[in-house]
Amino acid sequence: MSTGIPDSIMSDDALSSLAAELDHENTVGVALLGSYARGEATVYSDVDLVRFADRAPDDDEQEYTLTYREGHLVSITTTTIAAKRHEMTQPETAIETVPGLRQARILLDKDSSVQRLQDAARAFQWESLQPAADRYASYELMGYAEEVHKVLGGLERDDDSAVLIATVGLLMGMTKAVAVQRGVLIETENSYYRQVQVAVGWETAWTRWHRLIAGFTPLPAGAPPAQARGSAALSLYRETAKLLDPIILPRHRPVVEGVLSAAGPNRGEPWLFRS
Repeated sequence: MSTGIPDSIMSDDALSSLAAELDHENTVGVALLGSYARGEATVYSDVDLVRFADRAPDDDEQEYTLTYREGHLVSITTTTIAAKRHEMTQPETAIETVPGLRQARILLDKDSSVQRLQDAARAFQWESLQPAADRYASYELMGYAEEVHKVLGGLERDDDSAVLIATVGLLMGMTKAVAVQRGVLIETENSYYRQVQVAVGWETAWTRWHRLIAGFTPLPAGAPPAQARGSAALSLYRETAKLLDPIILPRHRPVVEGVLSAAGPNRGEPWLFRS
């Protein structure tokens, strides 16, 4: 088994051979996703394969595993057609599942069910999921109040590790909440942050804080990294609350307003953006 970087991307013949290997008794079909399906693969790209089975796998390792083939990293996910259809009915999973299926290259399809699934993804409309998306975003905003308190506590104790762990949580949580609420269909993991930033607006305060925490924007010289990013995370939460204010549910609002009060109005340290 070679694990060195190969000289070229995996060939179509090799992809077909992989699909044939996954053709077990309970296999319904096999699809190629990701950069290989989009025609954007490089020698560093992993080969994303989905095996559709007639029943769900029994354990996590059967559901997802990795292997190397002639230097190519291959990921193999086993799922069912029904599971993927269900993912398209949940806004928090639909933002990734729908574009992935739309881009998919079908390698094996015994009964045309994979093609029907792809057709459903291509016909997908977001509008029916918007109420559920709003509920999801409201709940997530409330839930991440705990991370805000962790940042505040870490800043108070000068505990860089606590601040940065909670900051990462807020970055991921606020990104997902906004992506779901705005129905941002994620074309690829590589474009995730950029797509959400575009959806919110390049010149918005939300995107400024987001870019700083994520590392797009360098910290000013001399800025203490943990304190600066933690303070920026508090501002990101505040800006997310502003964006989502019209859809915050009454049962979630007291917690959101309480944590905003605890964080104070100006914990984002304006000096971070001084020239």
